[in-house]
Amino acid sequence: MLAKSMLSLERHLLTQGSRAVLYVSFRIAACLLAACAAPHNANGHLGWARSQNHCRELETKWESLKTTIKGNSVSDRIAKIREVSSQIADDPEDCVTHLIDEALKNELRKVVVLKIGTNRYEAAAIYTCRELQDGVRCAGRIADDTAHLSEAPDLKATPSGVKAHLTTPTDFTLNMVNVYSALDSDLIDNARKSSHYVELKPDGEFQLPRADRSNILFVIAQDKYRIFHKWVWVLR
Repeated sequence: MLAKSMLSLERHLLTQGSRAVLYVSFRIAACLLAACAAPHNANGHLGWARSQNHCRELETKWESLKTTIKGNSVSDRIAKIREVSSQIADDPEDCVTHLIDEALKNELRKVVVLKIGTNRYEAAAIYTCRELQDGVRCAGRIADDTAHLSEAPDLKATPSGVKAHLTTPTDFTLNMVNVYSALDSDLIDNARKSSHYVELKPDGEFQLPRADRSNILFVIAQDKYRIFHKWVWVLR
């Protein structure tokens, strides 16, 4: 109906000269575009509103559930985080999944720690996955960025070329605990070939390499849930 009225007006103005016709033609195009776009914009806004409401619901649920993450041991708290995660399974827009991941990482940082003298050094990054690629790359939801980790700003580094101890808690079972060192630049081309196995003494002591030879140290282990974790330190 709108288009008919506008076309009638255009025919009427044909006698008024080309300038009037050009103006009316432009107005017709603008009106038709606006009419066509209105339903699309409305649907888009409705989808955005639903997404925001879904995120708010999940955030409220997470705030309530995270108060239940308690326990006297790392193992107890990790078990509770897994239980909470299973109750917030439908989160394709990552409303709270990243918060759950961070809560898990905070506990995992206590699982494997480097000690140099009396100082403790928690991992600079932790990756979690169900599958290892080439035996050393964690194929999880968050990309394994070990090869570029030293480029991150404000990264807490660990002293190189000194004796260190690797400590693990007794309350969180780990299987297949392997320690590797590598140069990050070599990891880009061939992570498996560039990763060198580090042998520990029975008490967990070992010599950290010099940073010009290996500026990355990482530990890979599997937990009782058959999930792999990778703890990474940058040596400087």
